[in-house]
Amino acid sequence: MRRRNDRGAVDWSLVADWVEVFGPTIAGELLPAAWQGGVLLDSVPFSVRRRRNVVSGQLVTGGGATYTIMLGVCHTFENGWRIYNVEAVGGRPNANTWVRFMGRLVGQPTHTCTDEDATLLAAIEQHWPHLPRRIAFDHLQYQLSEAKLSQLARIRRHGEHDPVYQTGRVALKSRAQWLAFLRAMRMPPRVQPRRVGHITYNLRRWVVAHRKLLREQWAAQPYFPDRNAPIEQFAAQIRGQLRQRHAMFTNKQRTDRLLQLMALHQNKQDRLADCERIIRRELLNRQGWSNERHVVFTSPRLR
Repeated sequence: MRRRNDRGAVDWSLVADWVEVFGPTIAGELLPAAWQGGVLLDSVPFSVRRRRNVVSGQLVTGGGATYTIMLGVCHTFENGWRIYNVEAVGGRPNANTWVRFMGRLVGQPTHTCTDEDATLLAAIEQHWPHLPRRIAFDHLQYQLSEAKLSQLARIRRHGEHDPVYQTGRVALKSRAQWLAFLRAMRMPPRVQPRRVGHITYNLRRWVVAHRKLLREQWAAQPYFPDRNAPIEQFAAQIRGQLRQRHAMFTNKQRTDRLLQLMALHQNKQDRLADCERIIRRELLNRQGWSNERHVVFTSPRLR
């Protein structure tokens, strides 16, 4: 795909042509066509809006998400974790956008695992109303550690040696550690500064609000992966690969085709022999002509 000219430079226009022409054919052949096993859903926002700082006068990135990349990752015992669907959408995805995203693949997974995004949870309730839904323990642990325990450690005199802080940092690793954290919460504090009472009250409210949810997830833990670490790894790879050029993507269909090829690479499904076989068969079926390219120019814009 990378043809070099006489000076040894890569002809990137030829690479773009190949992505536009053969990307959908290769992705349609190799990417999964139906949801299987447990599915993790998440999004990766990108912001390319620029505003001028009133103090320094420099252009800085600000505002909300210009476009968002939606990810759907499934787990099977045969193939492990793989990206099943990936799509770019302008702005932040709403519930209808998530419903269309989940409806692009046939079938129904056995369960879902997400964060506490209300829009995503409403879309799952609408599209898969009878599907078991779980909140990722990694997301809940981050809420507990960063929003609650960090304030407690800064104020209390004992800091990180406090039993509530020590048990709370690993409270959601297992059921036994969660019970140890609850026992530490019932113990009277060694030191009670003036502001600790308010933080402890908020911490207890968080525990009460999530107690029923955690009890249900602990009961289904042997049969359900309640961690979003796999999709976070895929999202970090996509974010790192697109960070330098994320401001260049404006055409939705062209961006989706590139994301599909990136998903094949992360799934380790982009073997050269398979791609060559698919492209050769496509050209033979069309008597040497490629598929239609004009569709990509009428695609909606991301921004």
